[in-house]
Amino acid sequence: MTLDDHKISQLIEYWMQGADEDLESAESIFVSAGKVGPALFYLHLSLEKALKACFVKKFKEHAPYTHNLTVLVERLGWELEESFIEDLVEINQFSTSGRYPDQKLKLRQKFSREYASIYIEKGKELHKWTLSHLQEL
Repeated sequence: MTLDDHKISQLIEYWMQGADEDLESAESIFVSAGKVGPALFYLHLSLEKALKACFVKKFKEHAPYTHNLTVLVERLGWELEESFIEDLVEINQFSTSGRYPDQKLKLRQKFSREYASIYIEKGKELHKWTLSHLQEL
């Protein structure tokens, strides 16, 4: 169902406000509390919400009910560099780190502070890249 311009603007604002807040939370949780898993979980949420804002703007309909970043990019029809796709595949794992207890332990072993620092920086770049594409839509 195609949405009217007012509703589209509201949804884009909703998704982008959430994306910005979640990116800020990811950095804060990592820097202030040193909590890697929750920081990476919020990083994933930030990118998911930014991509959903792009989806709403491009298609003028509600964003799909998925947490999968690569699915969102595919649905948007974007051609990405292989390194971006690899980063999104890796960041997709962070979604489960905050949702499913059995995954927390498994992923916690992989998520060192150094690893988290690298992916928070990559996530910030992907967030910025997504925002630039939002403006172009």
